Amino acid sequence: MEPASMDDSMDDLRRYLCDITGCGKTFKRSGHLKRHKLVHAPAAERERYPCTQTSCSKSYSTKYDLAAHIRQVRSTAKMYNFF
Repeated sequence: MEPASMDDSMDDLRRYLCDITGCGKTFKRSGHLKRHKLVHAPAAERERYPCTQTSCSKSYSTKYDLAAHIRQVRSTAKMYNFF
């Protein structure tokens, strides 16, 4: 018996399949699939977490992405002594 190829072992690990027609992406975790499905959602559903800065109009699909944006903005502001 031949050893399983790398592709075969990846298929075993990626058991969560996006069921949107034409997508076919697979994920190891159900949470990753859930987050991915936001890509297919209308913008109103996808961008639920707006930046709280009055001068910023960006919004994000997850709290994590918003937090990363805020960290980046603060880091950039500190670099240029805006605080």
